[in-house]
Order: sequence, then structure tokens, then C-alpha cells
Amino acid sequence: MLPILKEALQRQYQITGKCKVGYVFITQHDKHYKTAGSILDFFWKPLLKKCNMDYKILYQTRHTFASIMIQQGEEIGWVSTTMGHKKMNVTLSKYARFIRRKKKKRATFIEKLDLKTG
Repeated sequence: MLPILKEALQRQYQITGKCKVGYVFITQHDKHYKTAGSILDFFWKPLLKKCNMDYKILYQTRHTFASIMIQQGEEIGWVSTTMGHKKMNVTLSKYARFIRRKKKKRATFIEKLDLKTG
């Protein structure tokens, strides 16, 4: 978990955890959400509508996180571990298209090698 997320969840819990239910996210009636559907209906869908965005399943945020991390140059191994993938090739197969490729001369170290024989 990223430290910034941990801090945000801890701050939220300071507000809502004092209620008798002891959850991070609670309803306006100080009760926990019984289903993910209620979170979608009361928060996710209205938020997307307010932001003038097309509906996307909440799970899509996971893919957004991974693609942004890779686009910003985070190591693929770290992204893979963070996503919970057991093998890096799973991450690469899904997100390799987001890896930025700089147009520059490659393998320049080879030109510096002394390849003289004898």
C-alpha cells in the first residue's frame, strides 16, 4: 500500500472509526455498507456523472493505477508486486503498451568495448 493511501485511510478512520461499527467507510446513518453495489449506486455512479465521465466499473481504477505507474516510469517489477501478480510477465502482458519508449540511440556501450582480437 502506498504511504499516501495509508495516511488517507487513517485520517478517514479517525472520522468514521469512532462510530460503533468500526469501519473506515460508513453510511450517513453510521452503518457499514452491506454490499459493494450500494457503494456503486450511492457514490461511484454519482461521482462519475458529476465529473461528466462515462460509467466505468470500479475495478477499472486498478488498471488506471497500473498504467499510470508504468507511464510515469515506475519499475515493472514494483508495479507487478503492487498489483499482486505472481509473475512479472502477467503485468507485462497487460500493461507493456504503456511503457514509454524514448527515441534515442540504444546499446551505445557496445561501441565503447574494446573488441580487438589478438
